[in-house]
Amino acid sequence: MKIDRVPHVGEETVDGTLVLYIRSFLPKADISPEYGAQTTLYLGKTPIYCKEAPDVVASMADTDRAAAGMLSLAQLHSANGWPIWFAGEKSEGPVHLYPGEIRDGVRSAFRVGELVSRVSETPEQVYALVKSKGGVALPVRPAFMERFIGVFRGWLGTQRTFEGM
Repeated sequence: MKIDRVPHVGEETVDGTLVLYIRSFLPKADISPEYGAQTTLYLGKTPIYCKEAPDVVASMADTDRAAAGMLSLAQLHSANGWPIWFAGEKSEGPVHLYPGEIRDGVRSAFRVGELVSRVSETPEQVYALVKSKGGVALPVRPAFMERFIGVFRGWLGTQRTFEGM
């Protein structure tokens, strides 16, 4: 697939079968708006920015994946509703969040490599999608267990340690 990479690289061919993660570009201090970046994608640990829209990049990656006999990219949504595409077979989830992390549209999370993304889907939805795409489907904790863990962590935070006594 061909993308117009920014800053300063120009047109570049990227193997869509290697794409791990695609999302809308979020402004960064090191990437000026004048470059026109619309998409952030990961082939490894380092982000790549390009001018094409995220859905266009995902479609091109899916074309490469289909030609290689791979499943299409999985899709979930960020807390603000923006789609996130990722290599489901290389993902795991749902990643367990603590009660304080579940807010402002965030209901669950998943991981691709070292990248953890908080999403608006429920843990059950993340589990089903990750499993259907061949990733590592982690068990969903019951709601009472999440509350218990949150209370326990809060209690631990109030305890003092007496070292050296």
